[in-house]
Amino acid sequence: MKILVVVSAIAFCIPGIAQRFLEHTESSIQYSFMAPQGGMGRNIEMGHGVVASLLKKIPQTSVFLGIEINSSQYGESRTRQTYTFENGTLADMDIIVRNLATNMMISTRYYPLSMATVQPYFTAKGGYSFYNTTLAIYDPNDQDHCAPIEDEILQKDGALVGSLGAGFQTDMGSIFNSLGTNRFLFDMTVNYTAGGRVSYMNTHKPNRHQHGMPNDVTADFIDTGTQIVHTHHVGYLFSSRIELVEIRAGFSYRFGF
Repeated sequence: MKILVVVSAIAFCIPGIAQRFLEHTESSIQYSFMAPQGGMGRNIEMGHGVVASLLKKIPQTSVFLGIEINSSQYGESRTRQTYTFENGTLADMDIIVRNLATNMMISTRYYPLSMATVQPYFTAKGGYSFYNTTLAIYDPNDQDHCAPIEDEILQKDGALVGSLGAGFQTDMGSIFNSLGTNRFLFDMTVNYTAGGRVSYMNTHKPNRHQHGMPNDVTADFIDTGTQIVHTHHVGYLFSSRIELVEIRAGFSYRFGF
């Protein structure tokens, strides 16, 4: 009986706690275009990804504070190879190499104007950036590639990063009255991000034959004609400081404004 009372009390309190937490809170989802700069720009391709953020307004100010997670894919290659498994079995498999950059940041945002239809803002962020490259082996008969037969992390590294940016939000309620005022917003921003030195791979197709390079990353495949196992090039390893420009566009939703 006591347990039932406790559970009932918790269930009764949760909606009120959630409502208070979400008051003056903004969540957003955006598409991200990533353009590496400097040394990084010479080594890897441009990337595309998704950003999710949750910000809460500091009372009596025009400042928001919160967190964001950004994941961008900056290269992918797909080939079909005859792969040698650990038990000696040979089979034609789809080989997919993916390069991912993931940022986890604490974010602040300042609005110089309040309650305008178009609201400019400035951002400052800091956090950690992860770079990793994976190789996944899929059965060609599994057209959806639901689960890899084998997968491997070829490279992973990370470094601290900081970011400055500027953008604007447009109140969609000024176009569609049914959305209400200052609730559903179109959001666009440009950010410059820089950070520490990190090691990462570029994107090359796994069937390229390049051997003996100091920064080569390889995997073992078999030549179906000769039955000889070859070490094939799947990417080059680079190292530089993180430097990139991001252009983002998406939508934000505000709770309790």
